[in-house]
Amino acid sequence: MNWDINTHTVSCCTCESSFVEGTQFISNIVDNDGELERRDYCIPCWEKLDKEESFYFWKSLFSPEKKKKIFIDDDTLMDFFSRLMEEDNENKQNFRYVLSLILMRKKILKFEDVCKEGDREYMIMKDKEEREYRVCDPHLNKETLSEIKQQMSSILHKDFFGQDE
Repeated sequence: MNWDINTHTVSCCTCESSFVEGTQFISNIVDNDGELERRDYCIPCWEKLDKEESFYFWKSLFSPEKKKKIFIDDDTLMDFFSRLMEEDNENKQNFRYVLSLILMRKKILKFEDVCKEGDREYMIMKDKEEREYRVCDPHLNKETLSEIKQQMSSILHKDFFGQDE
């Protein structure tokens, strides 16, 4: 499995102007031939960009020393999870599965049940408004799970898997 999602860069991917401390920039997730890829843009380049290829994006402040401390709020995580719901790509479904575990850990989603359809197993979860979500359990091996956890921490700039949470 190949992932191209990295931590934020130090310059705009279009005009290559450097980000300085406190600069607002946009982190954009795009689907690049079935793989999630992160691209960072300065605000002027973002405003000119055709957003059609954008899968998900958010605004951040550049801080070279604190790149792992950017906070992703619960609503953003849930929105990202929902956006992945309709995706058939295996990598995106694996990412959604791990994200669902984070959302359960954060008590945003609550585990309800497991159901089987053919050879697939689905977790049934509900949010606080009792909306139901089905997430396919891909039965990830340790290596793949570790890769996804690293990429998730990288893309979202938050260590959801550390001991301090």
